[in-house]
Amino acid sequence: MAELRSGVDQAIALTKEGKLDEAEALYKDLAAKNPTFHQLYYNLAVVQMQKKDNAAAEASFLKALEIKPDYAEAQNGLNTLYLSTGQAAKANEFAAKAASANPNDAKAQFQVGYVAFNSGKYDEASEAFKKAEALDPTFAETYYFLGTIALSQNKTEECATRLEKYLSLAPPTAQNVPVAQQLLAACKPKK
Repeated sequence: MAELRSGVDQAIALTKEGKLDEAEALYKDLAAKNPTFHQLYYNLAVVQMQKKDNAAAEASFLKALEIKPDYAEAQNGLNTLYLSTGQAAKANEFAAKAASANPNDAKAQFQVGYVAFNSGKYDEASEAFKKAEALDPTFAETYYFLGTIALSQNKTEECATRLEKYLSLAPPTAQNVPVAQQLLAACKPKK
């Protein structure tokens, strides 16, 4: 186990240094030696996505899910891959399947909302985000997207409430914090 941990740490460092080919090779070696360790395939897929090797990334995400079918991070990664490659229908089908298989998993429900949101289906997205919120009221991203949807529907009070909740839960370095702050200013009534 110590050798595995050391290898993963080394692969992470290589990834951070931009040495993606070396990181990929190390993850492949680690996965060959530890074929039932699902996180290795997930990490490998992330590196492959960074290299724009989408077919390999898809195969690695699917391998992680073959080993651990309810692995939410791999499901999320696969949905992101499908959306980024213009395969919204495939992302929608996969997200729905994952949510159905994991009805009590907030991340799986969130992914249904995320895919619907990115497909412009805001009512479906809102419904899925609300399911995720009910399952995990501390899952910050649900509030960001619900606030964004509320703003687009001119529901300024709901927008403000949702975005304030997001900002209270999200770490200050979260990717959506600057946008949420701007949107919050837009949906608060002028005094």
